[in-house]
Amino acid sequence: VNLLLEGIRRHPAVTRVQALGVAGLSYLVSDPDECLTAFCEGDGVDLVLRALGAHHGSAMLQEHGFSLLRNVGLMSPESRARIVGLNGVEQILEGMQMHRQLARVQLYGCALLHDLASDGDGNRVRIASRGGLARILWALGGYPVDAELQECGLAALQALAYYSPSNATAIADGGGFELILRAMRSHGPIAEVQSQACLALLNITHGSKELHPKLASLGAAEVLVASLRTHLAVHTIQDYGLPVLRHLAAQAPDRAVDLGAVALVRDAMREHWASGKVQGTGCGILQDLAQTSGENKTALLTSG
Repeated sequence: VNLLLEGIRRHPAVTRVQALGVAGLSYLVSDPDECLTAFCEGDGVDLVLRALGAHHGSAMLQEHGFSLLRNVGLMSPESRARIVGLNGVEQILEGMQMHRQLARVQLYGCALLHDLASDGDGNRVRIASRGGLARILWALGGYPVDAELQECGLAALQALAYYSPSNATAIADGGGFELILRAMRSHGPIAEVQSQACLALLNITHGSKELHPKLASLGAAEVLVASLRTHLAVHTIQDYGLPVLRHLAAQAPDRAVDLGAVALVRDAMREHWASGKVQGTGCGILQDLAQTSGENKTALLTSG
């Protein structure tokens, strides 16, 4: 690690040295012990960010630099604050903009933005104000069949929308609902994508009731019911998805009943009897539906 850092330090203008050095570090620092310590105790984060900024055109450097910083940030949370403090957000977004044709740059960029956004409101504001939402939405739209990228992009959206009505509105206005629902339709069997998608929908719609009609108008209820039914045993999908279903059922209760929401909620409550979230949300959905019409109340009574 120290030899690679020294090479990067001595040859800041040589793109190939920087790219190969950072690539080597990205493999070594996956070890959370001595290699990580050597990287973090020195000026490793500083050197990598300097390389990223000075050599935006090197796809190899951007890909491995993003991957390296992501691994370091996961294993050393204090390093994430250093990344932000050294204008890492701006470097990530610049690299994503310049290398839109490279899925791995987009994937690692989204993953990094998720991790940084999860650290607090200040980072969420900074990422959004620098155009981060547009970059994430572009990545999701540009690589619809890449399940891993979809997972990371959706995770970034949910982190940025967390208790941030302004970000939630910007995501919805930028086509975020359409992209999330497309990911759910395209990657139905993949629980990780479904989980992040449901959490993104939850965080965007939580506290933003004005967005509920738009989501409902896009056929979200059908997509959500299918996801919840397919992944009935996955507690995160039920935890995140059922509150969104409650929002959608409030918009069109008869449609929710026709889609099988009553039986779905019943089965989820049976499957996750020990989950307070599932039980509470399930009861809320059933209560809401029972109050809308006599027919819906009958559907509840006859469903068990």
